[in-house]
Amino acid sequence: MKNNLFIAFTFIGLSIGLCSCEQKAETLFVLLSPEKTGVSFSNKIDETDSFNILTHEYIYNGGGVGVGDFNNDGLQDLFFCGNMVSNRLYLNTGGLKFKDVSDVAKISGNGKWNLKTRLLNTKSTMVAIV
Repeated sequence: MKNNLFIAFTFIGLSIGLCSCEQKAETLFVLLSPEKTGVSFSNKIDETDSFNILTHEYIYNGGGVGVGDFNNDGLQDLFFCGNMVSNRLYLNTGGLKFKDVSDVAKISGNGKWNLKTRLLNTKSTMVAIV
């Protein structure tokens, strides 16, 4: 009887042990750092007692991302629309590396609250509508 209990508990213990072993799940995406990609945009919202979710219910409904080829090099560039931060334009240099050309492109937004972005491609010219 004791032998049967030992075998049963051993079997249950091994079963639990083997079932609980985690296999590393394959992922479709990998998080890349700003240092690796060159993209460091963060749409930071600074709340105050007079400017918050209770006084402005759409405070977090803003910003946006546009993906398009701004310089006609065949690579998809990134345009980020900021609320309390400046808009940013990153040109794709290949290999998931981007160059911030926001100052040269003069797309900061001049301190305005920007809600969204739309990209329009007309005759090989990419236009960001903010």
